[in-house]
This record gives sequence, structure tokens and C-alpha cells, in this order.
Amino acid sequence: MSGSYRSAIWKTQLALLICGSLPGCKDTTASVEGPRRIVFVQRSGCCSSVIAVVNDDGSDVTPLTTPQPVSGDGEPDWSPDGKKIAFISDRDGPVGNPQAVLFTMNADGTGQTKVLTTRSAAPEWSPDGSRIAFRSTIGGDLKTIRPDGSDMKSTGLTVAYSSRVSWSKSGKIAYACASTAFQIGEICTANADGSANVKLTGTESFNSDPDWSPDEKRIVFARDSRLWIMDADGRNTIALTPPVGARYPRWSPDGRVIAYERYGDPQREIHIINPDGSGDRLLTYGFMPSWGPRR
Repeated sequence: MSGSYRSAIWKTQLALLICGSLPGCKDTTASVEGPRRIVFVQRSGCCSSVIAVVNDDGSDVTPLTTPQPVSGDGEPDWSPDGKKIAFISDRDGPVGNPQAVLFTMNADGTGQTKVLTTRSAAPEWSPDGSRIAFRSTIGGDLKTIRPDGSDMKSTGLTVAYSSRVSWSKSGKIAYACASTAFQIGEICTANADGSANVKLTGTESFNSDPDWSPDEKRIVFARDSRLWIMDADGRNTIALTPPVGARYPRWSPDGRVIAYERYGDPQREIHIINPDGSGDRLLTYGFMPSWGPRR
């Protein structure tokens, strides 16, 4: 070992020793945090789809579920503690009449468990992970249930067809509200029990897929093939993207970027964009992204 190398090691150890004795001193030699994971839906062949995960730099795409001949898994949502993923699958439906229902699994794809036997869509974990909100595909009723399938409750809210919902840290739900499941949706917010329901938009366009920013000051959503962002009270609405078939936006947990789905060639693409509309980039091919923990 050369003298200069020994000297460098000694200086580093001395610096760490001194830093450890000083209040507020940070160890700059500590490892950088790893990439954050995103769970999404990946097309498999002509007629099937699987749940997969990818790093937020586009690397390490890993399927978690197994493709079925003529059925699919979709609409994944990662639990707040990063240990579970809720998703929808029609894998067990009768041939010719698939019925998509709620499943959960461990974050590594093991332990895939059917939670419901009734048709369901758009799962969303509660902030404490104790319940899962979902939309009934018969009537659009928004309900909640425990992850083990017990204690189902109705919120009394109706979610517009094909829209996801978002459950904030303070317990507020943002959703596409409608009188019936097949009407044009507006963006509304309400308490998890259905009270304090407020309509934020009034455009008579198809508004869908709202998601709260982590600080709950803004909401991103889809309308007329674009992404839009507005204040939590419905003011200051601006477009983030041109009309590119944008759907299913989801804020990153740190609020720095938004993942979303858009048109692609030859298939749907997942992109990441900054909240001011800049920095749009392709992440991977797929749809319905949801953020998870760091690796």
C-alpha cells in the first residue's frame, strides 16, 4: 500500500471522526439513495397483460405476475409501506365472460390472493394501509374494504367509468364524480365516508384520474387527452401536456415529478414529467403507473 493511499484513508477516517462530534455535520461519504420503483401494467402478447415493476430511470423491468392466455392483470397500486400491491385481474373469470376482481400480492409478486369475488376496479390504498378503496364496475359505487376482504363499506359516492381515485394523507378522496357510472365525470373531493363532497371542475368534458400532490396543495388529472394541474380548490388550472392520449397521472412521493400514460408506437408508453410541464421523457412501454418505495 503506497504512502499516499494510506494518507488518504487516514484523512477520511479523521474527517468522519471529527464530523461525528459536530452537531449538524453530515457524512457526505454515505451512499446515495437508490432508484424509486414504479409498478405498472405491461402488455403480454396480443391478449394478455401482467403487473411489472421498473426503476424510475427506466432500468430493471421485472414482471411480477404470469401471463394468462386470454386474461389480464391491471390497475396496480402500491401500499404506503411498500410491502403490498393491490391490483385487478380477470384470471379466474369464466371463459367468454371474464370478471375482473380485486387481488393483492407481496411486493415481490408472491402471495397473490383474491380479495373480492364481485366485479371491481381502480384500487387505492388508504394512507395508513388499513383499507383499500375500489370502484364497483356495476354502478360505479365507490367502496372501501380491509385488505383481507372483510368489513366492506360504501362511501355513497359514484365514480365515472374507467377513472382511478386518489386518497390523500389527510384522508380526503379525489375522484371523477358523476350521477351514474357512464356519465361524463367532473373532478370532486370528499371525505372517505362520502361527506363534504365538493365539485372542483365544471367543464362538461371527460375529467378523470385525479391524484393529490404529496403536500395536498394541487391535483393533477386527465381531460380531453391531456394532463392538467390545478390548485386543491379547483383554481389556477393549466395544461401540462398537448393532446397525447394522457391518462392515469401519479405524483412521485417527493412531489418532484409525475408519472403518466400516453399514446405510443407501437403501444402505450409511461412517461415522467415535471409538475410545470417540462422534462417530459419516456420511461418504458406500458400503462397505469403507481409509485412505490426506493430499492
